[in-house]
Amino acid sequence: MSLKILTLPYDMIYEMIHHLTICDLIHFCQSNQSYYQLFQDDYLWQLTFEQHYAETHMVLCQSMTWFTMIQLCYGLVILKQKFSINHSIKSLYEFKYIDLAHIKLKSIPHVLCYLNQLQQLHLENNKLKLISPKLGHLNQLQKLNLSYNQLKSIPPELGNLQQLIEFDLSGNDLTTIPSELGNLHQLQTLYLSHNQLKSIPLELGNLHQLYHLVLLHNQLTFIPPELGNLNQLRKLFLYNNQLTVIPLELGNLHLLNYIDLRHNPLHATKQQIQQLFNLNHFVIISM
Repeated sequence: MSLKILTLPYDMIYEMIHHLTICDLIHFCQSNQSYYQLFQDDYLWQLTFEQHYAETHMVLCQSMTWFTMIQLCYGLVILKQKFSINHSIKSLYEFKYIDLAHIKLKSIPHVLCYLNQLQQLHLENNKLKLISPKLGHLNQLQKLNLSYNQLKSIPPELGNLQQLIEFDLSGNDLTTIPSELGNLHQLQTLYLSHNQLKSIPLELGNLHQLYHLVLLHNQLTFIPPELGNLNQLRKLFLYNNQLTVIPLELGNLHLLNYIDLRHNPLHATKQQIQQLFNLNHFVIISM
């Protein structure tokens, strides 16, 4: 039967299937390889999608094929069902906030990478080991929480998130972070605590809007002098690392009002450190 369908004109095929929903069509083409090949045709998908546009109301990237667009729509449906999200396809595609924390996720749902209206994405306390580079396409994202997963690396493409204000990578297994994070020029808060970092890239000194930098509970032996360029920095947490010296350039942080250097094997005395900074609050213990 499938071979006969393949030989029919498009208009006749369309008349046979136009009453099906988009989800029905996806299941239809998944049921048989011949149907799948048939529905690779953009024209047929376009006819079908236009028929159901009122149902989906999705504004989709023009660079996608129609088949990819329908797969995306289907992915949204699955996302709704799997995580019991009580929103229409339209509102889900236009979502600005998604919270998938604490649900033992092992991989990020692929469809999230296409929700380009998203402003906040919470994926903390899961079992993620890899992050898709396509998350870097979320050009409206302002807050991204990937804390307390099992990440060993971060794709450099996340440096493309030009609207990002808060980024939380605490509680992972990171030994390095990509220098491209220095391109996050709107970033105000960066959490990197409870990792295995031995160094941080000097490019972090380009984050001129950064207010809070949290690096406690790592294995840092060196702080790049370029951090002295963070002229908006208010709070710097370096508790429990392996630092022996503090670069003099940090004395340029005139807005800094709190720095935590406890539990580092510093060579300098407390008085010497205090002379370096003009701080309202200063903590340095167990030198």
